[in-house]
Amino acid sequence: MNAVITAYYAHYCFLDYNFGWVADLDQSLASALEFAKKAVTLDDTDSTARWILSLVCTMMHNYGEARAHIEKALEFNPNDTEARCIYGNVLSFIGEPEKALEEFEIAKRHNPFDLSWLPWVKGMAYFTARRYAEAIETFSQIHDPNHEINYWLAASYAHAGQLTEARAKLREFLLIAERDMAYFPDQNSQEWMNYLDRSLPYEDRRDLHHLCEGLRKAGLPI
Repeated sequence: MNAVITAYYAHYCFLDYNFGWVADLDQSLASALEFAKKAVTLDDTDSTARWILSLVCTMMHNYGEARAHIEKALEFNPNDTEARCIYGNVLSFIGEPEKALEEFEIAKRHNPFDLSWLPWVKGMAYFTARRYAEAIETFSQIHDPNHEINYWLAASYAHAGQLTEARAKLREFLLIAERDMAYFPDQNSQEWMNYLDRSLPYEDRRDLHHLCEGLRKAGLPI
């Protein structure tokens, strides 16, 4: 098995964990870490292996290691648009959303055809920077959004004072989430907090609480 195939299997396990698609979340994250590390061992200069390991390390709150791996990825391949966007995502989680937005602009210059998930991470950076109008505009560019995009929009509208739109987006989120999530928290406040805390590894807890406050305003029972 080569480094890229191993890395993408790690990414598959990471997505299972991040989106709550499986019942055994701890095992998914452990597998993601195992195979991401193996991919880097197979080829420590492969930028894909490095950015996937960076993602997993971020999810495990190993921020220094995450940043080291993503910066190595860009050192080995500065034109890797995916790595550049993951760098921006990591920067958002460690409290540097304005710098994250700069990285997304660099990615845009390298590849004018957006990655399908770029508006998601870019919208998250705008939201984390408290730039709600730009967050709403960016998230709204996503066609056929999954349920997570709708909760970001709900929180963005809520903090922008547009509560009617916030509540409508929250209803869309809950409708799709109930169908897609392996375990749907429904009215369980603590389980909603666990879900958000698990999938959004903000280094500064105030950024997570800021999102939760927007969702609470929109009507989520947290």
